[in-house]
Amino acid sequence: MDRDLLQALYDFCMDEVRLPQDEGARAARQRYQELEDQIQEAMGLEFVDRLDQVWYEAHRWYDLETFRQGLCLGVGIMLLAGDHSSNSPSAP
Repeated sequence: MDRDLLQALYDFCMDEVRLPQDEGARAARQRYQELEDQIQEAMGLEFVDRLDQVWYEAHRWYDLETFRQGLCLGVGIMLLAGDHSSNSPSAP
C-alpha cells in the first residue's frame, strides 16, 4: 500500500481520537512531562525539540504499520462476513 495513501488514511481516521482522561492516563502524562522538563532544563529546548522530531521520524513507521494491520484485519473480516452472507439461503 502506498505510504502517502496510508498516511492520509491514518490522519483522517485518527483525527477524532481524543486523549484518555482517566486518572491513570493523566498521571502517566504528568510523569512524562516532569521527565521532559528535567531533560529540557539540563539540555535545552532545542535539544528536546530535535529529540522529539527524531523520535517521531524513527517510530512513525510503527503507527502506520499498526494502522495498516488493523485496516487489513477489518477488510478481511468484512470480506469474510460478506462471503458468509452470500452463502446463506435466500428467502422465497
